[in-house]
Amino acid sequence: MKNNRNNLVKFLILVSFIYLSLLPCFACGTGIGNLKVYVIDDSTDEIIEGAYVNIILGETEIEKTTNEYGYSYFISLNSGNYDISVKANNYISDHVEAWVCENETETIEIKLKSSPEPDEEDIIIRDLKISPSTICMDEDKRIDISLQIELEEGNDVEFTVKFYLYDGDDWDYLGKEKRTLNEDDERTFDVIYNYNANSFDRGLYEIKAEIEYNDVEKTDYAHLQIRDCDEEESNDYEESEYSDFKISSIYLDPIYPILGEMNIVRVLIRPEKNIEKYQTIRVEAWIDGKPERYENIDFGYMEFSKTFEFAFDTSHYGIGYHTITIVLISQNGISENKKTFQILQERPDYSTIIEANQKHCLRINSINVLNAPVKKGDRSEISIIVENCGTYMERNIILELNNGGKTLSDSFELRNGEKREIIFRVDNSETEDLIFKLWNGYNNLEETYELVTYSGILYIELEPIYIICNNEDNIIRLYVKNTGRVKDKFEIVFPEDIARWLKDYPETIELEGGESRTIELILRPALDSDKDKIEFIVKTEESETIIELKIEVKETPSTIIEVTQSPADQWFVFSNITIQKVAITTFVLLLLLIVVLLMWVLYKLLKEHRLHLKKEEKVREIPADSKEEIVSVNSHRQ
Repeated sequence: MKNNRNNLVKFLILVSFIYLSLLPCFACGTGIGNLKVYVIDDSTDEIIEGAYVNIILGETEIEKTTNEYGYSYFISLNSGNYDISVKANNYISDHVEAWVCENETETIEIKLKSSPEPDEEDIIIRDLKISPSTICMDEDKRIDISLQIELEEGNDVEFTVKFYLYDGDDWDYLGKEKRTLNEDDERTFDVIYNYNANSFDRGLYEIKAEIEYNDVEKTDYAHLQIRDCDEEESNDYEESEYSDFKISSIYLDPIYPILGEMNIVRVLIRPEKNIEKYQTIRVEAWIDGKPERYENIDFGYMEFSKTFEFAFDTSHYGIGYHTITIVLISQNGISENKKTFQILQERPDYSTIIEANQKHCLRINSINVLNAPVKKGDRSEISIIVENCGTYMERNIILELNNGGKTLSDSFELRNGEKREIIFRVDNSETEDLIFKLWNGYNNLEETYELVTYSGILYIELEPIYIICNNEDNIIRLYVKNTGRVKDKFEIVFPEDIARWLKDYPETIELEGGESRTIELILRPALDSDKDKIEFIVKTEESETIIELKIEVKETPSTIIEVTQSPADQWFVFSNITIQKVAITTFVLLLLLIVVLLMWVLYKLLKEHRLHLKKEEKVREIPADSKEEIVSVNSHRQ
């Protein structure tokens, strides 16, 4: 009987465990819900932007990346227990499970630990190379995609490189290669991509290499340019009418390199107009028709210029004249700039290579805004570095800024090789292009500089929908952030029909660049409201943006019904669908428990019946003469 009681206790514990496991399933229902995943650094609590969040429920699988605030949103999901995995570069991947319930938004915070990786100087991952990097869209072409990795320190490090091509909708897997490197090993990981004619339209396509080693993941990108060669006048690189970026002059340092020294090349890349969305361009450097260097440069919103810089060894090219070609490939076209230079045997006397009237040399070395970024209407401090690049002392030098009225510097002098910084203060409310003129008795040159001003950009984080009640005060909290680079004031303007709803809201918000805040709107919709959205305008001195809140207005329960209800009725009104489902679940499990107990009782009766039958069989097996002996012995004793 004691064993039977123990078995019964174990069985009841098992049933309770099953009940508790199934309880969330019944409580969440089978409707539609939302999921918000927040990813941060485990040690610093800093947000992780660009982390990959993958959720799976049955055959449903969705992947998104976290935004600049560390969030990834999944809306209109079927209720259920989702398998969530998160991975990010330089972090150890993590995996959790979460329930998404009907008409609810589940928020999950995931902290990723930094992955142990070798010191940067131990692993050298070179640029992703594509050959050829530009093809005609109507030709079949074999494209070699490669990535070189060098292990400076360590042994038996296994590297896996996977290659992908983005076709505009998704990443197409091109293949992978796996190799083990020892110390001082250098290997090239490559795949072959066979492009079929007319597979893609004209444009710039991204190619990605994912590098995995020692639980570390790194990513490198390059671009494949597909051209419509039939519409272009020639296959040579030339400035396209669609090009939206400009290559400035090519600068060499030193100007006259000698054989065997490193020479630095600098080029300024400028967009022809303000960048309104994120863009990536490819800049290639060719010397004497041979590729020397390439780089992918990212331009964000309102970024004005960036520098492409590289160094090369003059001993690779020899004494004489050579040509540097800078090629810029953007989404809208191709542009090019060239410069011819000379490599000398030894550093010469400049008088042997410069004419008599060229011994005097002045140049503007650099122009920078010291207090950048600058808001329109504020005063800019412009720093100009003037250099004596000749062999004579230059006297009576004047630097003139001509932007409507003339602003002159005091005259000064420079020895050969000497530099001087001059600062102008400019009111940039009306200024776009600044023209600097540098002159004295032997030199006269000018340079144009475009002064860029900035304004604040208000980002507002919105929920998919806000549920509010009519004729009742509703609080809507909005997370706002100035994603611009300068401090700005934002004005919030509601239309008249919505303004009647509002009881309290901030009419202006002033935020520093990068500053964030939570604001509250208190509104009370009218009883007869049938609106499904609220629109308001966010204004700055330079911009105006329309923000739309999607709303669902529900009727407020009548107070008269509440007064006439009995306590029992109030209880049933208070009970919601979740409690009903729990009650139904409990009733079903009790029925199941009763059935199991009846089966257990039946089992015990059958077991006792079998034991009784066995005893009867043993009695039948005793021989007849044994019984007689027992009887006679008993008689004798009597």
